[in-house]
Amino acid sequence: AASDVYKRQHNHHFDSEKWEGIALREDDVVIATAYKSGTSWMQNIVLRLVHQGSNMPENPAEACPWLDLRVPPLEVQGPMLDSVQHRRQLKTHLRLDALKYDARVKYIYIGRDGRDCYMSLVNHWRKGNDLWYQILNDSPGRVGEGIPRFDEGLHSEKLLFDRWIGEGWASLEGETDGWPWWSLFDNVKSWWDYRHMPNILFIHFNDLLNDLDGEVRKVADFLEIDIDEHNAQAMMDSLTFASMKTAADDPQKTLVPLAGAIFEGGGGAFINKGTNGRWQGVLSRDQLTKYDQVSTKKLEPECKVWLEQGLQSGVDPNA
Repeated sequence: AASDVYKRQHNHHFDSEKWEGIALREDDVVIATAYKSGTSWMQNIVLRLVHQGSNMPENPAEACPWLDLRVPPLEVQGPMLDSVQHRRQLKTHLRLDALKYDARVKYIYIGRDGRDCYMSLVNHWRKGNDLWYQILNDSPGRVGEGIPRFDEGLHSEKLLFDRWIGEGWASLEGETDGWPWWSLFDNVKSWWDYRHMPNILFIHFNDLLNDLDGEVRKVADFLEIDIDEHNAQAMMDSLTFASMKTAADDPQKTLVPLAGAIFEGGGGAFINKGTNGRWQGVLSRDQLTKYDQVSTKKLEPECKVWLEQGLQSGVDPNA
């Protein structure tokens, strides 16, 4: 991962080569997930830690760009990033072996049970509106097919699952799951293999739900940021899932892309439920068995159990 040889990833969302065109700074923070694992939640945590007691950026979503999203192009995004005066954070959904890695940068990887990610992903796709498809499919430079239109008769949670678990997206070489997005398991594994690196921190979605205060303090320690205890409780209150959903449609508070303009139901639809286990009673026994088989094949046992449970599994990736 630390070499100059990257696994380049291109599809309707990705242009991994944009990372090669920016100059990373030694205090940059990179927030990484496969998808639907608490990315915006962690971006919010880092933003509030960095800007304690000072004004938050006017447009938080612009201050925390998803660099490997192929729009806007680097010619637009690069100068914006260069002009940021405060400590920057960048978001990625790339696997670590497709990312321009820098030993000076801090990376935070958030994991979540893949079955929960899947349920949230279907909801996300279902809510995409015409502008969303236009941006992803019609912007210049797309490699491979466009993302198909969501069709309830093909892509509901029950119906899409077999394809998601058993087929990769054609333009992403070597991937065998994740259709029509990318492989959740390959993504997790690529980061897990480097969990021993001192500049990579693992956080689990469940642990943010169960012990927000403790996990926020863990992130602050990792980023070498002191928490102002006078304002700590107010900050923690603003970081609950409920607070974020309330703020999701306010362009001055939200981290939702384009303040939710690309999703039916706005930003509140993007910050969805924040609950786990919705797959129970939706996916069949055969489908759950298939999930178990694929995750067992692709992930080492400790990684598999951590991904499903977080610290309650008894596995601490940061130990």
